[in-house]
Amino acid sequence: TGLSESAANPSATGDADATGNLADGMGVVVDQAEPESIEPASSALEDSFGRALTDVYSWSQRFELGARLLEGNSNEGALDINGKFEKQVANRSAKLEFGGEYGRANGQPTRNRWIGNSTVDFDRAGNWILCLTTKNEFDEFENLDYRGIFSGGFGYRFHDTDQKRVIFRFGPAVTYEKFHSPSVRRTTPDLLAESEVRWPVFGGSRIEHTMTI
Repeated sequence: TGLSESAANPSATGDADATGNLADGMGVVVDQAEPESIEPASSALEDSFGRALTDVYSWSQRFELGARLLEGNSNEGALDINGKFEKQVANRSAKLEFGGEYGRANGQPTRNRWIGNSTVDFDRAGNWILCLTTKNEFDEFENLDYRGIFSGGFGYRFHDTDQKRVIFRFGPAVTYEKFHSPSVRRTTPDLLAESEVRWPVFGGSRIEHTMTI
C-alpha cells in the first residue's frame, strides 16, 4: 500500500496520546486518578476532645481541698476532698457531688470514707418538681464495702436562684448495703427526705447546708 509501518500503526512508535499518556505500543490509555483527601485521625480526636471540654465547662464547678497535719505524740494527718457540679438545661437540673476523707495516725490508717451522690430535678407546675436521687458510700472502718440509696419522689422549690436556694425533696427509696467482717448483704425499703439550703449572710459569704434523713 506504500504506507510505512509507523504510519499504519502510530501507537507502535510510543507517541503520546491526547491525554499525555504513552501507549507503550499497545494502544492502552492509563488514567491517573487524584488521591482522595483523608482527614487525619488526630483532627477527629481533637474535635471530640474539644466537644467534651465544652460540655464539662458548661457545668458550674467547685472543688474543695483540706488537709491537717499534727506533729507530736500522735503524728496525725488527714485529707478532705470535695467536688460539686451543677447544670440546668430546659426543664431539668442536675447536681453531682463526690468527695472523701483519708486519715492516718502514727503511720496507721484511721479514716477512709468516700461518697458519690447525684440528684436530677424535673420541673412541674409552679414550683413543684419530680426528683431522682442516688447516694453512694464506702467506709473502710465501718466495714462498709458499699451503701447505695436510690430514690424517686417529688419536691418543692421555695427559692431557686444563684444566690438563694431552699428546696425540699421527699419520696420512697431502696437501700442496698454490703458489709465485710462479718459478711452481710441486705436490701431494705426506705424513705428519703432532703432539704437543701443556700442563703447569703453578709458580704460575699453564704450558708450552704444539705440534710438527708
